[in-house]
Amino acid sequence: MKSIGSLALLLPALLLGQNRSQEIHKLFSDYYEAQLKETPEFATREGRSEYNHLLKDWSKPALERQHREFESYLSRLKQVSLAGLSEQDQVSVRLLRYQLQQIIEGERTHRPSFGPRPRVAPRGLSQVQDSALSESGRITLT
Repeated sequence: MKSIGSLALLLPALLLGQNRSQEIHKLFSDYYEAQLKETPEFATREGRSEYNHLLKDWSKPALERQHREFESYLSRLKQVSLAGLSEQDQVSVRLLRYQLQQIIEGERTHRPSFGPRPRVAPRGLSQVQDSALSESGRITLT
């Protein structure tokens, strides 16, 4: 009788843990599907054909939208308590958190500019003699 009573006490905790695991797996699945949609080339590489007719949208509004989505997923993951999760789920949560943090940090330090970039010639290439190309096929630096 004790085992039935113990099981009755443990059952809600087990179901809660199972529900949390299902919620986390749904979050992982949602993130994966969003990445397939945002990066159709990745979807094709993964064997998914529903985005084969598309290319990644590199427009400023699209990149800003994707940045907001990354922040939203990271915020949701930061709210996940690792206590009670399987070891595999804990590792998966930590890895996705890390990946999203790296993406967001990379966007901050390497934000693409949307406009003409200044052209700066490498040192020593400021002048190329026009006549050098026509006669020898080589570039002469001055």
